[in-house]
Amino acid sequence: MEAIYFGNSKGWGHGGGAGPWIMADLENGLWAGNQHAQPSNPSITYEYVTAMVKGGSNGFGLKGGDATEGMLNTLYAGARPPKYQVK
Repeated sequence: MEAIYFGNSKGWGHGGGAGPWIMADLENGLWAGNQHAQPSNPSITYEYVTAMVKGGSNGFGLKGGDATEGMLNTLYAGARPPKYQVK
């Protein structure tokens, strides 16, 4: 299962800054990248946010941005966290 989380909880993981962050909910945790702390995934402070997660067999990606502008930035694209990689 892969779902979007948008918020500032640091219980499972977090991005850079104070949040909120766009993160992937991957069954047993929230991930801003493939580490618990992913500083390269920035805080998102737009009033309206568009977010997406795209899963693949060898990794996943997160995109997000200002919903009123239409442009999405790549927040993370790479390997899955440990124990989440499909074999």
